[in-house]
Amino acid sequence: MTNTNLDVVASAVAITGPNRQAHFYGEWLLLAVRAQACWRRVRSKDPDFYRKVQRIESACEQDFAMSAVEFVSKVWDGSCVTIDMRSEEAEALAMMTCMGFFVGHGECLSMALPDAIGEAIIKRATRKLAETEDEGCMIHPDRALRDFLGYGGR
Repeated sequence: MTNTNLDVVASAVAITGPNRQAHFYGEWLLLAVRAQACWRRVRSKDPDFYRKVQRIESACEQDFAMSAVEFVSKVWDGSCVTIDMRSEEAEALAMMTCMGFFVGHGECLSMALPDAIGEAIIKRATRKLAETEDEGCMIHPDRALRDFLGYGGR
């Protein structure tokens, strides 16, 4: 899947979470574990779909549960941190945002509890990220975040 008409949206994205709210983070992490289980099911139950989008795991296998732990460790105290859109965690951030784990507030993403997690949501998030692939076979997570950060019309 290629899309060559997109400009770079952002080289880094700021994320934030609630200040020291253990209950929220506990729920958030459990939902990430559920997302990971759904991702594994999608990969095994629908190999045709996975073949179409497998490039998103060319650098490393997606693990939403571990990515969630990393994100929580960065923002548990209410901090606002910047995620480099060229880093390994950028793809997880983009997919998790598409699943509802983050919501956009201007140019920042805040942690949120997704309304639902299921195979259809995982597939939609995966497609959105896979559609950012350029002619050089590079995935651009910042482009998947375009609509969430208020850049949709650019």
